[in-house]
Amino acid sequence: MDIATQDYSKLSEEVKKYVRSFFNDITSSRYKYHNLAHTESVVAAANQIADHYKLNEHDLFIVNAGAWFHDVGYFTVLENHEEKGVAIAENFFKDKGLDADTIAGVKNCILATRIPQKPTNLLEQIICDADLFHLGTDKFMERNKEVRNEIEELTGNKIKKKVWREQSIELLEGHHYFTDYCNQLLEAKKKENLKALQTMKENAPEKKHAHQDEEKKHGHHHSDKKKHSHPESEIVIDQKKSKSEIKEDEKIESLRAKDAPADKGVQTMFRITSGNNQKLSDMADNKAHIMITVNSIILSVVIGVLFRKLDPDNSIVYPTMLFIAISLATIIFAILATRPSIPNGIFTKEDITNKKVNLLFFGNFYKMSLEDYTEGMFHVMEDRSFLYSSLIKDVYAQAVVLGRKYRQLRISYNIFMFGLIASVLGYVIALMFFTPEPLQTVLQTNLYKNPTGYDLSQPEKISLPSALNEVSGIAFNKGNSDTIYAQQDENSLLFHFQLGDKNEFTTKFGKKGDYEDLTICKRNVTLLRSDGVLFTFPLGEANQSELTDAKEWDNLLPGAEYESMASIESTGEIFVLCKHDKGSKDEKSKGYIFKQASDGSIISSGKFNIDWDEIAAKTGDKKTDFRPSGMALNPCTNEWYIISSVNKLLVVTDPNFKVKEVYSLKPTTFRQPEGIAFDDDCNLYISNEKTANTKPSILKFTYQ
Repeated sequence: MDIATQDYSKLSEEVKKYVRSFFNDITSSRYKYHNLAHTESVVAAANQIADHYKLNEHDLFIVNAGAWFHDVGYFTVLENHEEKGVAIAENFFKDKGLDADTIAGVKNCILATRIPQKPTNLLEQIICDADLFHLGTDKFMERNKEVRNEIEELTGNKIKKKVWREQSIELLEGHHYFTDYCNQLLEAKKKENLKALQTMKENAPEKKHAHQDEEKKHGHHHSDKKKHSHPESEIVIDQKKSKSEIKEDEKIESLRAKDAPADKGVQTMFRITSGNNQKLSDMADNKAHIMITVNSIILSVVIGVLFRKLDPDNSIVYPTMLFIAISLATIIFAILATRPSIPNGIFTKEDITNKKVNLLFFGNFYKMSLEDYTEGMFHVMEDRSFLYSSLIKDVYAQAVVLGRKYRQLRISYNIFMFGLIASVLGYVIALMFFTPEPLQTVLQTNLYKNPTGYDLSQPEKISLPSALNEVSGIAFNKGNSDTIYAQQDENSLLFHFQLGDKNEFTTKFGKKGDYEDLTICKRNVTLLRSDGVLFTFPLGEANQSELTDAKEWDNLLPGAEYESMASIESTGEIFVLCKHDKGSKDEKSKGYIFKQASDGSIISSGKFNIDWDEIAAKTGDKKTDFRPSGMALNPCTNEWYIISSVNKLLVVTDPNFKVKEVYSLKPTTFRQPEGIAFDDDCNLYISNEKTANTKPSILKFTYQ
């Protein structure tokens, strides 16, 4: 089965059930140490160490399975029983369809527990330390006796207390924990256990002759020292103790009594450590509260005030949305840092007997009755090792919670700090490069001013038919606003209709192309293609749905990009303004003048220029690259009005195209201004192409 699809949780339960059944089938009482209780304690220790290292699900399963199977071969053969356990485990997992790599990992963990231990990776180190976890706990003396009793039962040979003590000292002196976690947690207590054994050895009475007699009687003990060498061990206390064992316990208690002053130091250590952890927890909660409060206010202001007033096409919408996302993520991680996690609040008498529960943490007993909790606490107070074990678990649990809190808080603060920087940069970039364009960044005092007679902030918005989504030019015949003529980009259709009427009439006059503007002069319609080619046909033919005889003028304008065209009816002049000439380095917009006869013929009659320096002088921006998109003559002031969709500018010149004034066009109003025209009442009309969030329209500005 593929590793990614294996249900390790379910398989772990099957392993547990199998091994427990295996031990339950063993009826012999000789196994004082290597029994189910020992295996379960090794599993618990392995999980505790693995939890510290935050193993993934796959690696955790390997450690857990290795712990369950590490001693199952002991009941078949004492020496090298690990290899027998490997065989049992391998057969079990093959029946379950587990992949070969995972089985190999479990086998290596089992073999790693063989004395002397030689783990080769973290998983093997964890199970090795779990197997000898008790060496650094208060239970060492009790487990040590269980191992000795078990060997005596299995071999039928009595092991002298002195000999066993020396072997135990040798074991502790030669042992070291492989993981940093166990070194920090258990090494100090292991040294205390070693010191206690050494003290008992020094205080043991000399019985030289008796000792020699015993050696003669049981001479095989020394020869069997290696045979009885200290194996790994853990948990479960033998309730029945011999008189010699009771005397040894009394010696241990005597040694502990000598260390009574040290107990006060230990108590002080626990009190200070727990107090410091609580202070750190309070600090974490306060920091999380700050993040939640600050970002909640930010979200309220941005969503409740600013976001509602933002235009969908405004470029600062994007950094604003980024800012909202950052604040939301910051709040989420701050809440995660303070969100409590509570256990089921129940413990059993078995938990008390096996000292598996920490009654100093409310989450382990809040659902229990007062009587049960009182009984459990008396057990804790009566058992010194249980008490200290509970204190250690409590401090450790505090540290685990603190680690989680501060890890989540760090993420929260990092998101807020770096996100704030990113949002500010986003606003700066949006304001500098997208809204408004650099060319239209006129001095703040001149932004969005109005030309004489017009209020550009108060247009009458007239919707256009959907067929004119990319309206590129508009015109009136002799200023008559009853009918407006319009050009759709990318096709050769002339539209004409009454303003506000959704029913339009179209005339197809040629092939598809990039048509940008149109004008009506001397009863002729002239249309401009972006490559400079002109098309003309009589206005009277605009009532036909398709024309085949429109005149094409392809040699009047030099190669460049054109979008602006207008005419003067009285003189028959047509004006065409270049948008962009890649081959020219002049900082001017070049224009061309033509004469149109009543028969529609066109001849060149002159040129004109719009000087960019004159525009720059008005805007205060020296880097001017003017890109006109439409032009029209104001019949009341005889001034040329030239718009730029790219630059979001309205340039007003005199009749000779000398710049008189420059006005910035508000991007939220003039989204993509392409066409411009005046009616005979001097009312100004500017067309907007469709954008992602708006429909095509014409903006009418009434002359005042």
